[in-house]
Amino acid sequence: MTGDSYLHFFQNDLPEHLEDVSLDTRLHVYRQHDGSPIHYTRKVTQHLNNTYPNRWIGRGSLIHLPELTPFVFCLWGWLKGEVYPTKVDTCADIVAPITMPVSV
Repeated sequence: MTGDSYLHFFQNDLPEHLEDVSLDTRLHVYRQHDGSPIHYTRKVTQHLNNTYPNRWIGRGSLIHLPELTPFVFCLWGWLKGEVYPTKVDTCADIVAPITMPVSV
């Protein structure tokens, strides 16, 4: 995955997956990005700044998170490992784990 493919996903594929979310909710959602270099290419950050001004969280944004506690840091790492146990190479690899039904 590259910055260009991530931007394409963010602009074209993600909105389709959010169609069932109310417009009011979508207008108040914040986007949080981790430290992946593809999230911080110039094209991606320009898109985020233009489309979601002051509503995205990550390196280069105007919103800064407080320091992560050890618990939150470990929980986030565990959760990411559960959702993406193998390397993500395509947009489909990103979407599949978060759109499949959860078995209990």
